[in-house]
Amino acid sequence: DKEISLVFIKGPGEAAEKIGSYLHEQHVEATFFVAGEEAHEHEAVLEKLVEEGHRIGTGGFSFTALKSSEDPVLELKAVDAIISPFAHGNQFWLYGEADSVDKKTLAALRKAGLGKYVGPIHADTNGPHFEIDEKCWEDNQSVSHCVENYFDEIVRMGKGIVPFHTEDERSYELIHDLIPELTAYGFHFKRLDEIPDLRLALTTGGGTADATETAEACNDYE
Repeated sequence: DKEISLVFIKGPGEAAEKIGSYLHEQHVEATFFVAGEEAHEHEAVLEKLVEEGHRIGTGGFSFTALKSSEDPVLELKAVDAIISPFAHGNQFWLYGEADSVDKKTLAALRKAGLGKYVGPIHADTNGPHFEIDEKCWEDNQSVSHCVENYFDEIVRMGKGIVPFHTEDERSYELIHDLIPELTAYGFHFKRLDEIPDLRLALTTGGGTADATETAEACNDYE
């Protein structure tokens, strides 16, 4: 299908604003999954990202599996209070591995009024040779090597969700060089709320797909 969704996790880091602006120039809207502490310290960055059409989600306060949290409800509520003002049309996205939220945790979240979160969303980059950008920089790989690494994996996937980080300036360089290559190859960039299965889950949970501006958050806690 050649349709991919870009997500940025664990930030917003130092390169988030620059990445968001470049994507906006390229008419690409992404989702930035933020950690609670970082989000609280960089609310101005979140505001700009939203103004540029990007979506804001979270992976919890510390980006560890919610099922392992001492109090997953308290953790998600703490982040929810920070990011709710930046939600497009009551779109609430949760990032995590497929098994990061078990049935017990999910039931507790729903009972606490947090069933509005769609997820856990996770990446489709599971090729045997793929290295995420964070690993590229840890291994002192060049930006061009990481671009090739991402390009090959995305072509292998054909479609899906592709993860990046925003802590390192090289991730901006990666995005800057990768987007034109993918566009030239015929790939199209979709928001999460444009993916059919996620769109259905979003609207079922009370969110509004295709929202163009933020809406008052539905904080229906007990």
